[in-house]
Amino acid sequence: MIFSVALNKAKVLQYTAIFFAYYCVFQLLFSIGHHFQLQRNIDMQVTNISTRVALDLPYLHIANPLTQISGNSQRLANYINGLNEQLAAQNANVFVSAIVNNSDYFNLYKTDENAKTIVVPLAAPQQTLWLIATVNDVSILGRVSYLAIFVALLLLDLTKVHIQGWRVYNDVKASKEPVVTVWMTIDLAQRQIINNVTGQNVNMSNKPFCFYAALLEFSGKYPDNALNPNKDLPQELIELSNKYFYRLIELGHTIRKRPDFNSNLDKVLSEIRAGLDELFADMPEIKTMFYPPKAIGEGARSKSHSFTLANLDVGTYEIIGK
Repeated sequence: MIFSVALNKAKVLQYTAIFFAYYCVFQLLFSIGHHFQLQRNIDMQVTNISTRVALDLPYLHIANPLTQISGNSQRLANYINGLNEQLAAQNANVFVSAIVNNSDYFNLYKTDENAKTIVVPLAAPQQTLWLIATVNDVSILGRVSYLAIFVALLLLDLTKVHIQGWRVYNDVKASKEPVVTVWMTIDLAQRQIINNVTGQNVNMSNKPFCFYAALLEFSGKYPDNALNPNKDLPQELIELSNKYFYRLIELGHTIRKRPDFNSNLDKVLSEIRAGLDELFADMPEIKTMFYPPKAIGEGARSKSHSFTLANLDVGTYEIIGK
């Protein structure tokens, strides 16, 4: 029970870490994109505001020390308030703090070095005016991407499926119980040899077909019994071959007399190998279990050569229709 709880906590911590990793990546991408979009919007708003103020300058009666015009500070304040109300209605990020002449600007700049303040020069008759604008900070909620959260949750779900599948695969792979696969089937009723993985099948003539079925059974019983094509076959192997041939007669595949399985063994083995080459063309490692060995090099007909299926596992094939 304690182990199970600890395991569940470990999974929760693992999935939480994966979620935050996904979220941080997509939140970072969102923040970068949001930053550049915000800067673009601010630049456009500053341009629009400065253009608007420049067109309204003749009506604002701003003080001018050179011409000794005192100006109307109340009208200017009302104008700025009205303009900011319009900007607020448009959900703007930029607002007007002041419109000042040259000397006022320098006094303000020396005492306030707020990085969120933007100063824009405005051309006016006989003086230079300065538009002081303030950029409103974006709230923390404005920086959080709900899309990043959604995508992170979606990827977490896909990751959980992948991890669970990977664990199941490893559990099966790590299982200590031997798994025996039936790779090949000898079907007497159809007179076919079948690859159970690919579904491919091959047909052989009666003599090699019966001899191969007998060879499988004999090699399973006597894997250390050497079979040489230049010597007489063991009586038990001949009897097994005859048994399968009589079964083919019962199944209606032939009406001919029983062949001599001791004759033309090289030709019979060649036909068997050709069929297996076709049957296991894409599975050479599996083929070696069922393939009668060839004589290698000089002395192909040496007395030491044996075509017994020494690597055969009796659980890897089946004969049906006996």
